[in-house]
Amino acid sequence: MSRRILAAQLLLTAALLVGLCVPMGLDATRHDRALFGLRLSASTDAYVAEVKWRRLSPDAAPLPVPRRDSADVPPDELRLYRPDDTPVADTGEDIPVTPQDLDRAHHHSITLEPSDANGHRMILVAPVSNANGLVGVLAVARSDYGLRASINQRWTKIAVGGLLVALAALAISILLARWVGRPLRRLGHAAGELGAGDLTIRARAVGGPPEVREVAATFDAMADRIQSLVDSQRHFLADVSHQIRTPLTAMRLRLELLEQDVDATVAAEVAGTLVEVHRLSRMVDGLLAVSRAEHAPTAARRVPLAPVTAQRCLIWRPVAAAADIALTWDVDDTHIVTSGPGHLEQILDNLLSNALEATPPGGRIRIESQPAPPTLTGPAIRLTVTDNGGGMSAEQRRAAFRRFGGAAGGRELGQAQQSESERDPDSERDPDSERDPDSERDSAGERDPDTEQGSWADRGSGGGRGGPDGRVADPDRTPRRADRRGHGLGLAIVHALVTADGGTITLAPAATGGLCVVLDLPSASPQPGESAAAVPPQRAGAGHLRHPSELGLPEPEFGLLDIVDDAYRDREAGREA
Repeated sequence: MSRRILAAQLLLTAALLVGLCVPMGLDATRHDRALFGLRLSASTDAYVAEVKWRRLSPDAAPLPVPRRDSADVPPDELRLYRPDDTPVADTGEDIPVTPQDLDRAHHHSITLEPSDANGHRMILVAPVSNANGLVGVLAVARSDYGLRASINQRWTKIAVGGLLVALAALAISILLARWVGRPLRRLGHAAGELGAGDLTIRARAVGGPPEVREVAATFDAMADRIQSLVDSQRHFLADVSHQIRTPLTAMRLRLELLEQDVDATVAAEVAGTLVEVHRLSRMVDGLLAVSRAEHAPTAARRVPLAPVTAQRCLIWRPVAAAADIALTWDVDDTHIVTSGPGHLEQILDNLLSNALEATPPGGRIRIESQPAPPTLTGPAIRLTVTDNGGGMSAEQRRAAFRRFGGAAGGRELGQAQQSESERDPDSERDPDSERDPDSERDSAGERDPDTEQGSWADRGSGGGRGGPDGRVADPDRTPRRADRRGHGLGLAIVHALVTADGGTITLAPAATGGLCVVLDLPSASPQPGESAAAVPPQRAGAGHLRHPSELGLPEPEFGLLDIVDDAYRDREAGREA
C-alpha cells in the first residue's frame, strides 16, 4: 500500500511538472527570442539613420561604431552595400548574405534566424533610403550567445525547481504512506497473531487516519468477542467432560460390582452393558478431542521430531511387542516443526494405535521423516507412518477424515465376516454388533470390541485366541482398519490437529500392501545450538528402543494401562462373560 501511495503521488507530481513547467519554459523561450529580435530591429533603425546622416558629412566614416547588446556578448557586425549590391564598408567579419537576400532588402527589411551556418547570429538586412530613393543596403549581425545563455539558465532553474518540488512531494508521500501504512501493518500483524491462536493480541491505539483507527477498534472488539466465545467453549468442554464422565464412571463401577453378584446369564448381559458404557465413554472422549482440536486454537511452538517420536515409540513398545509387530522409526535429528502444545503427541498416538490395530502379527510399522517438496506456504517436513496391514480402499480413504467416516468401510467388514464364516461355519456374530448402529459406522468397518478378536494382552500372554508363544492362532483373519478406540474419530482428530497446525495429511496405499499416512508439517529452522541429537535414529526393532530416562526425556505421565485400558477391559469383559 505504501508503494502504491508513493507511486501515485510521484506520478501526479510528474504530471503537474510536465503540464505546467514545460509550457511555461517554452513560452518564456519564445518571448526572449521575440524580444531579442525587437532589440536588433531597433538597433538597425538607429544604424540606418546614422548612415544617412554620415552621407551628408564628406569627412565622416560611412559606418557608425557598432554597439553591444549586453556586456557578455561581442559587438554587432555591420556591412554597407551600394544599390548594385557591391560592398562599401564593413566592421570586420563577413556577414553571409546572399544576392537574393539583398534584392529582397531593396524593398523591405528581412530577418535571418540564428543557425550554425551564420555562426549563431541573427542577421537583419534593411534598405537605406532618402528622398531620392535607395542609396544603399545595411546588413547587421548580432550574436545570440546571451540569448542562448539566458534560455539555458531559465531551463536549469525550471529543472532544479521541478526536482525540488518532486523531492518535497516524495517526502510528503513517504510521510503519508507511513501514516496510513504503518497502522495497517500493525493491524495485519495483530490479525495474523490472532489467526495463529494468540487470542490475547490486540491492535490497541495504532494511530493513522480515523478510518484505520475505527477498523482497529472494530478488530479489538471482534478479538474480545472471539476470546470470550473460545473461553466459553473451553469452559463448556471442561464442564461436559466432567459432567458426562462422572455418571458414566459411576455407572461402570456399579455394573462391575453387579456383575460379581449375579448368575452367569445375567452376568453376560451386564458384561454387554459394560461394553456399551465403555464405548459411550470413548465416544464422548473422541468427540471432545475433535471439538478441542477444531475450535480451540493455540499458539504454535517449535517441536523437534526426533525426541517426540522416540518417546511415543517407547510408550507403544509393549503393545507392539505383545502383538508381535516390529515398530521402527528413522527421524532426522535436525527436523523441527511448528505445532501446538501436545498436538504432535496426539497425532502419533492416534496413528500408531490405528497402525497397530490394522497390522497382523509378524507385521511391521515404520515412521520416517524427510523434507517435503516445496509448497506455496513455505518449507515443510514430511512424516510418514507406514504399515503392512490390510490397507484401505479408495472410498474408505476419502471418508476417513470425516467424523464416523467408517460408513464407507462396509466392504472390509463384510470381508472379515466372510473370512470368519469360511473358517468356522458354526460361528455366530455377536448380537450386540447387530443391534448397535455404531458398529455399522465405526471407522473403516471395524468390529465391535466385544467380538472374537482378542486384546493385545491376549496375544502376548497366550490368553483368548492366542497361542502359548504369544502369536494369534489365526493370523490370516482380516485386520480391521480403525483407531483403537473404535468410534471412527481417530483420523478425524489427526486431521483436525494437523490442519490446525497449518499442515496437510493424506492417505495412500503403501508399497508393502498396507496404508501410508503422509503428514506435511510446517518446518521451523533450527536455532543456534539447538539439536535433538540426544535421540539417535532407530532402525532396529521395537525391542531396541531405550527407556525415556536413558534419552534424557521425562518419564511418561501415564502407564501402559492408560494406553490399552479401554481395548483390554472391553475384551476382558466379553471373555469373562
